Amino acid sequence: MKNDLSVKLGARIRKLRNKSRLTQQQLADLTGKSPEAISNLERGKSLPSVTTLDLLAGHLGVSLNDMFDFGKTPQSQSKAGLSAKISLLTKGDLELTHDFVELLLERRARR
Repeated sequence: MKNDLSVKLGARIRKLRNKSRLTQQQLADLTGKSPEAISNLERGKSLPSVTTLDLLAGHLGVSLNDMFDFGKTPQSQSKAGLSAKISLLTKGDLELTHDFVELLLERRARR
């Protein structure tokens, strides 16, 4: 039987993951866990270890305390979500992204 903490924590993980615009597969890749493990956490079927919880918090851009703030709506996670997604890019994708960012900065400087 699922306990209240596992259900609340699972819902919080799902909310933060969605706010970061990550799929379960992407979060699994980032944390070294299986997609099934992420799904089980989100459904409250299992509780993460402290180490896994810290890893999840880092990739979701929140503190450990924020992971347990069940009444709080997650703030903008755009930077955290972007950082997590960047870590999934290939070397070629990173080079292209770098060039694009440089172009944007040059354009901004001309304004």
